[in-house]
Amino acid sequence: MPATRHLFFALEPPPPLRAGLAVHVARLRMEWGGRASAPAKLHMTLLFLDAVPDPLPAHVVDAARTTAANIRHPPIDITIDRAVPVRGPTTVPRSELT
Repeated sequence: MPATRHLFFALEPPPPLRAGLAVHVARLRMEWGGRASAPAKLHMTLLFLDAVPDPLPAHVVDAARTTAANIRHPPIDITIDRAVPVRGPTTVPRSELT
């Protein structure tokens, strides 16, 4: 089986927000078990593109970086008011998010 890695676009919170989120992640890890992401890796996935070959062809990396660098949007406020455990690469059922 060829090596793969996951490709996705995500929002990257600023360091002070990551530090605050890391506190909650640590608390939830104690409650739910599992392993927590390092604070530097905390993000909010916007679009998951699935598994892709590793290493990625340079033209794919270049196209993704160019696309991401050219996205412009006014700042937005996001409220994170709940957390649900995700086990493996899955989509959380909408019923758990309401």
